[in-house]
Amino acid sequence: MHTFIIESTSPFEIKGFFSTLPSESFRLLDIPGEDEGGMWKFMREDKSTTAFLILHEPSENVYVICMDNLASYDDYRFFATLCDKMALYLNKEHAWVTIDNLDKPISLFYNEEWVEECISDEIAYLKCILSQGYPYSLELSIGENTIITNEALAQFGVSIRSATPRIYGYIQHALRRNLLPHGEASELPDKEVEVPEHESIGRVKSWQTDGSETWESYSSDDVAMLLSIAKHVQDCDSAGTPHKVEGVVLNDIGTIFQEGVGVEKDAAEALRWFGKALESGDRLYAPTNMGDVWRKGGPKVEPDLRKAVAAYRQSIDPYAHYRIGQSYEEGWEGTPDLKLAFEWYEKAASEGHHLALKRLAAKRKSLLYS
Repeated sequence: MHTFIIESTSPFEIKGFFSTLPSESFRLLDIPGEDEGGMWKFMREDKSTTAFLILHEPSENVYVICMDNLASYDDYRFFATLCDKMALYLNKEHAWVTIDNLDKPISLFYNEEWVEECISDEIAYLKCILSQGYPYSLELSIGENTIITNEALAQFGVSIRSATPRIYGYIQHALRRNLLPHGEASELPDKEVEVPEHESIGRVKSWQTDGSETWESYSSDDVAMLLSIAKHVQDCDSAGTPHKVEGVVLNDIGTIFQEGVGVEKDAAEALRWFGKALESGDRLYAPTNMGDVWRKGGPKVEPDLRKAVAAYRQSIDPYAHYRIGQSYEEGWEGTPDLKLAFEWYEKAASEGHHLALKRLAAKRKSLLYS
């Protein structure tokens, strides 16, 4: 749990404090057994994956702000704002932290580097706990007594040998959809263990909406677990019984075939799994990946721009919306249509996609000098 302490003798009223925060919708959560007024647990509606906690210690004239170390990236970014607004509310001054005898505004210290370090350290701790067969308990879960187990991670093709971003990403996915089990925390042994290491057998590159480059790294354990999940799905299909595998996991199966990670590259097999992922509800990654396979082709698949557009149209990904704009501009399905092209570029740009923003900037520049 991450904490920030503010010294103050000022009174505190939670709803009045909420009104000082950026435009957000907050929900107070019950704290069983606690007297009302000295402890407030809350979340941001539709954004938080774990809760925040404010504790008042009147005997010490301090307020303590707490956040779980497995909070979402968005919650981490909000934490600095929360602490700063709390300091302004109580003491009419901005929040500062002292590091190596130097005072810094909290917004400068609680930056991206700090977020990465906190998450990395917590995933390392989680790996150590799970490696001993104990469940990891979220200290500030939104649901009561949420825990993470090896079995819970396995349903996503993830293990303690997976890369930190892969583990963290699927934990966030599970928290948003309440897919993790609930149970009592175990008393942990007081001993040190080595952090199970991730050994990559292949990486897959992707780009974020802002154009930044990221990599998804897979271990041999990841691939083995994904292939085991694939067999389970195939067995269910053969028996005519439903499966409960998440669409994003089926997309991962398609990805290892698309990129040849631990298996032979097979674009046709990749398309099959992307299709299953789309059927299971993944409208972000799977249809976009299908569109890319049809656009570029691959082993056992010839490029087909019409099928690429059809796939992109099923996606909610801003990148897919940019590609639809490109399809109209270049006439993938017939005669080019610049009006429709720029309608889709505008849509992708409104969603922040860097390629669409660049294309619109290029159009404005050409009009300026024409």
